[in-house]
Amino acid sequence: MPTSHIFLLATFLTLAGCCSQNPSRPDLAGPLTHATTFIQDGQSTREQVLLKLGIPSRQFEAGRILAWRVRTEGADLLTVSDYPGSDDPRYNTWPASSRGFDLIVVFDAHDLVQTHNLVPARR
Repeated sequence: MPTSHIFLLATFLTLAGCCSQNPSRPDLAGPLTHATTFIQDGQSTREQVLLKLGIPSRQFEAGRILAWRVRTEGADLLTVSDYPGSDDPRYNTWPASSRGFDLIVVFDAHDLVQTHNLVPARR
């Protein structure tokens, strides 16, 4: 596994491990927090999350940890298929002031959401 992947995995594990429901930019995350209320720790299944969000941008630990780049547009939750640097036009057309968040979801051995968090996206 390349060093960059190990660093990303360690970062996501650290962020997921100290998950709080209050992102560090609550003024911008408020609509996202509301849009992700369908995810209930200990209750939501992998299937429910995947049906709602689609294919994740990234996955770690053989799919135990999934990540999506997300933002809101009106009442809709938008996701993109990959992180910056990809050719996904949906991400490239987002206003610079609205680069969004990474939604990190960790599943347990029974495919239930163990924990989830919104992390401010880095450009």
